[in-house]
Amino acid sequence: MRGQWFRFKRWWSNKMHELEHRMGNNSGFLTTWWERDENGLHDRLMLGFKCDVCGKVSGAHESFITQQLREKKGRYRDI
Repeated sequence: MRGQWFRFKRWWSNKMHELEHRMGNNSGFLTTWWERDENGLHDRLMLGFKCDVCGKVSGAHESFITQQLREKKGRYRDI
């Protein structure tokens, strides 16, 4: 009986954590990392929210600054 209770508590905790992710109530911090660009011109500075509990990164997107640098470099590359 004790093992069943433990499994139920773990299942319930996982379901509640998934619900917190969907509602945006989880705690965590901003994380950054560099990704290689497919053309190799500029690396991309990526930003995302990393959950304290499970370590899942959500809301990842490219920094505005590196996005503008890539577009500017592509625009003036042939000049």
